[in-house]
Amino acid sequence: MPLHETQQPGAIAPGAEADSPTLLVDPIEPAPEPITLPGTVNCLVEVPDGARLRVGGNFDTSELVRAAQLLAAGSITASAGISGRGEADIRAGGSLTARFAEAARLVVGRSLVLHREAIGCDILVHGSTHAADAAIIGGTLVAGRAVRVRVLGSDSAVPTRVVLGSVPLLEPLLQKLTPLHEELTAEHAASKREFDKLNQPGLRLDPRQKERQTELSYRLHTLDQLLLRCMTTIENAGMQVRKLRTVDLDVREAIHPGVILVLGADEHTVRARIEGPIRIARSQSGDLVYRREGDNSDRPMKMIASLRTRAR
Repeated sequence: MPLHETQQPGAIAPGAEADSPTLLVDPIEPAPEPITLPGTVNCLVEVPDGARLRVGGNFDTSELVRAAQLLAAGSITASAGISGRGEADIRAGGSLTARFAEAARLVVGRSLVLHREAIGCDILVHGSTHAADAAIIGGTLVAGRAVRVRVLGSDSAVPTRVVLGSVPLLEPLLQKLTPLHEELTAEHAASKREFDKLNQPGLRLDPRQKERQTELSYRLHTLDQLLLRCMTTIENAGMQVRKLRTVDLDVREAIHPGVILVLGADEHTVRARIEGPIRIARSQSGDLVYRREGDNSDRPMKMIASLRTRAR
């Protein structure tokens, strides 16, 4: 059915062509099933609480995005901002640009661009975070690449977590593959023990045992292939994680007390307000270090933050 004939909530402007951006001009009503829209969408109305949109391309709106579910294969631009009330789930396969974001879950495939602030958000960015004129207050930011921000935290010491050195595209894969490899190894060992019992020299097998022997032989061959693929993937993914891990945090104005910088199992909690500009990176030894504007050398982060190492 052509886009301009859709009967879904959020009417499309008459005269829209199938190969042109879809225009949403009528109010969007919450619905039990998501509204699915292929291609690029220009939304001229508010995205209200409870709305569910799935977009095949980019999504651009000059109006407010509220506590909605918005998934776009391309980039999302929310010029008026995102007011999530703790229920918004906004996911962009490309970049996400917003005036502000409040109490929302944001997952960004490429870069995040914030113009004013993010307050109480749960943010995962696979690429860089560009917020040189914005503040990140409360919530969690998991940063895949470089972070540029004006302010971290607030005067009231709202807990604000920033996870550095993360490779969000690959680390979840490694977390799944490692226990899978252990399970396959255990199954291989058990099958091999049973197969060896049936394969003893001089042992005469009945038809049922011969059938079981054939099953185990085939299963062991399959497990050998699976283990090889699994181990190869773990090694390759691990190499890429080590290569791509980036710690590059640049704060222009201030880092407030209560900010927690996480690198691996180490959590650095800032004790007092730190004036910017300040840049935080990883030293050759793997520890967090910082350098203020005008400094000639890096200093260990533990000089300005309390260090706690979580049990792995």
